[in-house]
Amino acid sequence: MANSGAFIKGFVFGSVVGAGVALFMAPQSGEEIRAQLKDKGLHYKDVAEEGVLVARERGLEALEHGKEAANEALQKSKEAANEALQKGKENVSQMISSRKTAENGQG
Repeated sequence: MANSGAFIKGFVFGSVVGAGVALFMAPQSGEEIRAQLKDKGLHYKDVAEEGVLVARERGLEALEHGKEAANEALQKSKEAANEALQKGKENVSQMISSRKTAENGQG
């Protein structure tokens, strides 16, 4: 994902530089240049807004994936804890039973 962000930044920067060079090299009136600058500015604003929307969507998808993974891990932990608790209860019951049997055999 970092590579695509760097690519987009490089693309936008290169486009701006290229547009600026083209404007200075082309023989046009000030009014035409201002109109072109306005159009390019609006275009790059749209490109930036689209990039923000895409990044937001990817972020939300990553967040949802993270939530699902956390919930799965939590569920597995709960199951493991319940199994350990049940085994512990069984061990205590066996120990109590063994103790009672031993006391009854001595007494």
